[in-house]
Amino acid sequence: MVGTGYSLARVALLGAWLGAMGVFGAVIVPAAFAHLPTQLAAGVLADGFAALDRGGAVIGALCVALGLAALRGRRGSAALLRAQLPALGVAAHLASALLVTPRLHALRLAAGGTSNELATGDPELAEFARLHAISRALFLAAAASAAAACAWDIVALWNAPVPGASHDGERRDF
Repeated sequence: MVGTGYSLARVALLGAWLGAMGVFGAVIVPAAFAHLPTQLAAGVLADGFAALDRGGAVIGALCVALGLAALRGRRGSAALLRAQLPALGVAAHLASALLVTPRLHALRLAAGGTSNELATGDPELAEFARLHAISRALFLAAAASAAAACAWDIVALWNAPVPGASHDGERRDF
């Protein structure tokens, strides 16, 4: 997966994926809760997380496909692992979108639109907190997958032999 257009496209996609998650988690989420009523912030952010889950699953799958295409018949467990690493992020996004987020949404609706409406000691509040923690862990797993794959790909590109370069250090046009 070294020195090809596939590799460069994959690094760009991984960087965009990671950047979107980073900006959303570090800037948008805190700003929404700082400037909007809790119920409105929760609704806006739920839509944003749903978009990140859909987009992240698609971009991650594209990155896996690009990584596998770049292998070009080369075998090796490290190269194959690097090609498939974004699949962990895809799995995290899909688990979030299909298993966790719908249940969080249902709990929020049952509570009147926000978890703040649930009484202390209410079992639904404990369930909401548990699911919220799982959601955060899945988001971090997706981000870690994208970051690790991007870093690994950049190192591989950086260390790639230059096409046409002599293995003994001499110039070919000498």
